[in-house]
Amino acid sequence: MGLHILFRRLSQQQTNQFAENVLEKITLTICDAVRHAELAEFETYSRSDIYLPLTDAQVLTHAAVKGLDVFQNLITVGVAWLYVFTLSPLIGLLMIGLFLFLVLGYELFQKLMELPAHDQNRLESSLFNMFHHILDGFKETKINSLKKKTCLRTI
Repeated sequence: MGLHILFRRLSQQQTNQFAENVLEKITLTICDAVRHAELAEFETYSRSDIYLPLTDAQVLTHAAVKGLDVFQNLITVGVAWLYVFTLSPLIGLLMIGLFLFLVLGYELFQKLMELPAHDQNRLESSLFNMFHHILDGFKETKINSLKKKTCLRTI
């Protein structure tokens, strides 16, 4: 059990670190492209060209973390069930029934968590609105060279 917890923690740390690095690289690439673009080129960018890579990366990193968790849990449950089933087939069948009951409970829990998920969606929308304002700020620095110099001095 201790090894399972240790390996789970290590794999989560590595997956989270990898996901953060990917998101940071994508964000820096987008910001760099916008920062170095001329005004005419910047005007041709659509907002979806900028937002889509960010949302795709977030979806993929969340899916990677969840997929890793599911895989580890399935291995643990499978090994535990085989061990118990070899000791007592009746208890093994009872465990399968309990597992199905827990899956039903999980589905009910997911229905209850829909409201907090909508709240998180609202927070992400406000994050993208802030990002929209930042992009408009980049546009303004392309137009106004005095603001660009001021901005570069403060960075």
